Amino acid sequence: MPNAVAGREGAYTLLALGVLAPGLEEVVPAACDAVAAAMRPWATGTALLNWLGASAGAEEVAGAWTPGVRDRLLAVKRAVDPGNVFRLGHALRA
Repeated sequence: MPNAVAGREGAYTLLALGVLAPGLEEVVPAACDAVAAAMRPWATGTALLNWLGASAGAEEVAGAWTPGVRDRLLAVKRAVDPGNVFRLGHALRA
């Protein structure tokens, strides 16, 4: 049955996080980026939306889904949200 849940293609899920204690505001994000870069050869190309992070841009959000699912979701968005009311957070941009 078709669904629109992003990031389910892999056998495993990876989440890297850390506490942004004073003095670590730059270290933690850099370490998390390094972990993600090291694991990129095994990535599916999709992502779990809840784990994208606050700094995820429109391109990264759109890449959370496979192209077919993303196209289907964008068609629904154009049909039911032509005014782009639902545009905050990790929303697809039509």
